[in-house]
Amino acid sequence: MNTIKKAWSKFIQTKWLKYGIGAAIIGFGGAAAYDLIDDRDVYANGGIVKSFTAETAAVSKQEAAEIASKEKNSAVEEVEQEYTETGAGVYQVEFADDQDDIYVDSEDGTIITKEMLADKIKVTEEQAKEIALKEADGTITEFELDDDNAQFIYDLEVTAKDGMETELSISAETGKILSKEQDRF
Repeated sequence: MNTIKKAWSKFIQTKWLKYGIGAAIIGFGGAAAYDLIDDRDVYANGGIVKSFTAETAAVSKQEAAEIASKEKNSAVEEVEQEYTETGAGVYQVEFADDQDDIYVDSEDGTIITKEMLADKIKVTEEQAKEIALKEADGTITEFELDDDNAQFIYDLEVTAKDGMETELSISAETGKILSKEQDRF
C-alpha cells in the first residue's frame, strides 16, 4: 500500500499531469464561454437540450418552440432569437424535417410565416437595384431576395470597373440600406 501512495505522490508531482489538468480546464472554460455567448437553443425530441441565455421576452424560446411545433405539426430543431429592423423581437424556428422556417413574435406568440412577410414587401426588385446603384457605382453581379430577422431583404453585390465589390442588404419593406460592405480584389 505504501508503494502505491509513493507512486501516486510522484505521479501528481510530474509536469505532465499539471499540463493535462491545465489543458482540460482551458478547454472546458472555452466551451463554457462559447455557450454563454451563443444565443441559440437547440431542441431535440420535444425538449430543450441546452440553454444558457436569460429570457427577457414575454414568450420564452421554449414556448416559441411549442407554438411552432403545434403550428407545423413537426419537431423543432433550433430556435434563435432575432430582432427586426424596428427592434421588435422574434424567434426564428427551424424544423427537423426541413420544412420552411417560421417566426414567432416574442411579445405575443403569434406565428409569422414567409407568406405574411411577403405581403409586407413594398420595394420592387427594380427599385432595390436603383437604390444599390445610387449607393455604389458599377454593375450588379449578384441579386437575391432572402428572409432574415422576420423581414425580406434584397442582398446585392455591385462590382465597379476597378474591381471594388460592394455588398448591400436593402429592406424589401422600407428600401433602407441595412448593411454595406466593400472589398477590393
